[in-house]
Amino acid sequence: MRTRNVVALFSLAGFLAALPYACYSLWVDSLIEANFRRHQYHQNFLLPDYNPVKSDQDWASENIRIKKYADRRWPIFCLAFPSGITLALLIAFGLRWIPRVPIGRMLAALFPIYVAPGLVLLFCAVSRFMLLVPMVVIAAYFFWWSAAIMTARRPRRFVLTLMILSVVCCSFFIGLSLIPWLPSGNPLPGTISLVALQVLWAGKYGGTLAVADVG
Repeated sequence: MRTRNVVALFSLAGFLAALPYACYSLWVDSLIEANFRRHQYHQNFLLPDYNPVKSDQDWASENIRIKKYADRRWPIFCLAFPSGITLALLIAFGLRWIPRVPIGRMLAALFPIYVAPGLVLLFCAVSRFMLLVPMVVIAAYFFWWSAAIMTARRPRRFVLTLMILSVVCCSFFIGLSLIPWLPSGNPLPGTISLVALQVLWAGKYGGTLAVADVG
């Protein structure tokens, strides 16, 4: 029962931590899409106020304005999930669902969790598709490293489980992308899959701490 509670707590933390980035990212994408459609509309030479130069200037100006919002996504991406894990840990400690550990050990265990999103972002900046598998594997090993520090043990099949969960989320993404009424390039499938991935990884992390009986 305790393990189930910890898994539920960490899964909820993963979900709530994923929401800020997901919602903010969808909002930014909607601004980009609206600007693109507005630019396309004003490129119609049949319009009475047709002015391609002004249309291009307005489009470029709006892109500059949107960029400052788009850049704010990345700090949210890097900090939201680790913050959710930290909060879940503190709650689990407070409820005595997992035994408390020294503060130094907890901070050392959280370090890989806070580093992993930044590495994922770095890999995405280089090549999101070519480096997808290495990116997921490295992030999984960072989670394994954190769990190993927290439990003072080496969790078995931890990385393999995270990889399987990642494949499930990738399959979910592909399935959503094939929905006929979703236009090509719609960010919704990717956003939903990312939220699901964070929920599953957070739940697995919490479950590992509970089963290992941290102490």
